[in-house]
Amino acid sequence: MPLSHPATLRTALLTGPLALRADQLAVLIQKGRLSSARMPNNGHFRLDYTLEVIVTGFGGDPADLLYLVTDWLHRAAPAAKEDALTFDVDFLGGETAGCDVMIHVALTEYQTLRADPDGTRLAPLPVRDVQSPGWLAASLGLPVTLTDASP
Repeated sequence: MPLSHPATLRTALLTGPLALRADQLAVLIQKGRLSSARMPNNGHFRLDYTLEVIVTGFGGDPADLLYLVTDWLHRAAPAAKEDALTFDVDFLGGETAGCDVMIHVALTEYQTLRADPDGTRLAPLPVRDVQSPGWLAASLGLPVTLTDASP
């Protein structure tokens, strides 16, 4: 599914341990940009965007929410930049009033055209985690063999 990150992050937050309600959560895309090389039959393109997560009336510690988003980011977009996540917090007054939290996640997704029995559709291309062992070999389509470096 193209642009899968908004849905998977929303699901992660709503099913996570913070008991967020759907009416507290908005997930939207801002500052979207599409890049595609101009060449014949090019079915690939790159989407760069900021995923905006807005949680209203949050009664917990904003750091707990930031941890959940960071955990999701490491799993869903392992190639994301180290500083891909920024945030704003509006404390609503008093320690029990809660806060509104805005989290901004800079993301990149790659899409390609794929043929399937129902015709042609867009499909995401996996993004390699450049911090993983063997990423270069895997990106070149070479077999990856990891050996145990322990004595």
